[in-house]
Parts: sequence; C-alpha cells; structure tokens
Amino acid sequence: MSSNNLNTANIFQTEGTDLQFTDIDLHSNQISKIGSSDFRKLKHIQRIWIHDNKITNVEPGAFYGLRKLYLLNLSYNFIYRLPIDLFRPLVGLNYLSVHANNLAYFQLKDDVFKNLRSLEIYNNPLQCKCLETIRSYTKTHGIILEYDKFGEIKNGTQPECIINDICDPEAGEEFVKDYWQLFNNRRYTEDDLD
Repeated sequence: MSSNNLNTANIFQTEGTDLQFTDIDLHSNQISKIGSSDFRKLKHIQRIWIHDNKITNVEPGAFYGLRKLYLLNLSYNFIYRLPIDLFRPLVGLNYLSVHANNLAYFQLKDDVFKNLRSLEIYNNPLQCKCLETIRSYTKTHGIILEYDKFGEIKNGTQPECIINDICDPEAGEEFVKDYWQLFNNRRYTEDDLD
C-alpha cells in the first residue's frame, strides 16, 4: 500500500475478527495522523513501515494491543511529540526508527523499552541534554544507535541538537519552529514559519 496517495491509516477496520496481516507498508503516502484505532484490528502485525508521510500527530493508544510488533518505522514525517506511554503496549519492540522528524525530546524508560535493540533517532532537532541522555541510555542498555551520527555531535551542531541546558518534555511545535529554519528546509517551508 505504499505510494498510493492514501491520506489516512484508518483502512483496516472490519466488523469481524482481527486481520491476519504480519507486515504493513504504508510508506510514501499522504497520511497526516495515526489515530487511536487505526491499527486495532492488526493484533498479529509484526512490522509497520509508515515512513515518508506527513504525520504530525500520533494519538495516544495508537499501538494498543500490538504485542507482536517488533519493527516500527515512523521516520521522515513531521512528528513533534511522542508520549512515552505510546510505546508501552509494544512489549516486543526491537527496532524503532523515528529519524528525520521534528522531535526535540525523546525519553527512554526501562519499563517501556524492555526489548529495544536498535534505535534510529538522528536528524531531529533534539535538545542537547536529551541527546546526551539518549546516548548514555543506549550505551548502558546495549541498544544500537543506527547510523550513529551522535558520536560526532558537538554541543549546538545542527540538526541534531538545539542548544539549551535542559531536556524539556514540553518542547513542542512552537519551540521547534523557532529553530528549525536553521537546519532543515525539508521539515518546514517559509510559509510554515510565518
């Protein structure tokens, strides 16, 4: 279902039993939101690719019940915030890709990411303190930072780091808009910044 100009991920609703899909590829569409019930009928899903869309919002509970999911690719979207509880139902999640979004904050917790083995989070305007926390957490827990640009990042290097001395979970769209024009034209156009 990739490259089909879909504008919603809400295409898996049925009246009957759960669907038996193990892989869903929705990349390169026009999807702007992942709703809380979009994937509810996919209890057997193992891999979801939904990269290179226009997603700005992932609703709470969007991945509820997806206990078999071990690969999730949300890269190349416009996501500002991913609440930590969003990933709690994904007890088998091994591979998570959220690179090339608008994330200024991303928290890793032991009780949420128990089985995580690979994290792609580069090319986001992460706050510097958050970047340090991510680097430390992944090293301590044996999680691979795929294409690890972080080893070369110095304080304030763009686009990986917004210069500040805190790691603020409330950093969101307006915070990122103030900085994004400095580093990545793909994420924002001049019209977005007005």
